Amino acid sequence: MEDRSHTPHRLQTTLSPEQEVVVVELRRTLLLPLDDWLVITREFINPEVSRSALDRCLRRHGEPTL
Repeated sequence: MEDRSHTPHRLQTTLSPEQEVVVVELRRTLLLPLDDWLVITREFINPEVSRSALDRCLRRHGEPTL
């Protein structure tokens, strides 16, 4: 028997690749804290994004979370 990871092989994301590009580029420009950026992202880009999904997106693209 093998003990395998319970983590899904493909994580679900609420942001499309195009939305991720917009989020990351604007974050690099505005340098807002994560909670403020979450409010803006929900208002103008994707109302269904969660804080953890936004954090994962920024980390994937090498952006520090302030």
